[in-house]
Amino acid sequence: MDMPSLLDRLVTFAVHYKLLAAVIALGLLYYTVTKPREFFKLLAVLAVLGVVLYFVLLFGKTTTTGLGSKDRMIYKTRDAIEKQ
Repeated sequence: MDMPSLLDRLVTFAVHYKLLAAVIALGLLYYTVTKPREFFKLLAVLAVLGVVLYFVLLFGKTTTTGLGSKDRMIYKTRDAIEKQ
C-alpha cells in the first residue's frame, strides 16, 4: 500500500461519509485543543502502529510473491520431467 492510494481512500471516505468525517475531524480538533499532550501521544502510537502494519503487509506481499515463484518453478520442473 502506497501513500497515494492511502490518501485516495481517505478522500473517498470523506466524500462518501461527510457527516461521519466531520464528526471525527471535530472530535480530533477538540481533543487537540483541550489535551494536546495526550493527542500527540495518541498520534505517535498510531504512527508506530501504522509503520508496523505497513511492514507486516509489505513482508506478507513479499512472501506471497516468493511462494508464487516457488509454485511456478515446481510446475516447470514437473513439465520438464514429464517431457523426458
